[in-house]
Amino acid sequence: IVAKTPETYQQEIAKFFGEPSLILNEPLQQLHPKIRYYISSYDRMKNFLVDQELLLPRSYCKDMFWIFDEAHLLKNPKTRRRQMANAIVTDTTYRVLMTGTPLPNEPEEAWNLLSFLYPNFMSKSKFQTTFMGVRYTQNGKEVTENTNYQGLNRWLYETCFIRRTKQQVQSQLPANIRESQFVKDNPVYIEANPILELYSKSAQAKSTDTAAI
Repeated sequence: IVAKTPETYQQEIAKFFGEPSLILNEPLQQLHPKIRYYISSYDRMKNFLVDQELLLPRSYCKDMFWIFDEAHLLKNPKTRRRQMANAIVTDTTYRVLMTGTPLPNEPEEAWNLLSFLYPNFMSKSKFQTTFMGVRYTQNGKEVTENTNYQGLNRWLYETCFIRRTKQQVQSQLPANIRESQFVKDNPVYIEANPILELYSKSAQAKSTDTAAI
């Protein structure tokens, strides 16, 4: 599992599955025989790599079921984060992307994630001509009004997209609890003279530099 808050996932795994999990704060040479869940943050994905420069994944990566929370963080294929994610899922069979953030500003961003989810997904040019109204001619690429966003939406729901609205899960959510927390006032007193002295010295130094120029 790759997530922004690994500690939360560790708590939830223990609560709902009653099993231990391991947060990878440092490189892991091999999997533990009694641990099935391994959690990392996006900043720590490098721990799954043998070589960070060459982006070589560790041998056990191909046998793992990968879940990426906050998957919208992977929508830019040019980022180092996305490149590391591409490396660690090489040759894997199962991948899940999760996010509560609206994904695409443009449909092309959906292609960026779909191509990560499905290694043999259609080419970007085919995606553009099929759903985005793009037409390739001898003069280059043209954008027409012949889009098929409804077809894209239907394809997503029929193939790989699972979405639950707030209304659908409202009954499963715990009740909101509001509490007032009183914080004791603990003022910090700082002498003004040292601060004014530093400011005065800084102003004098700037004045000297200006005069020298």
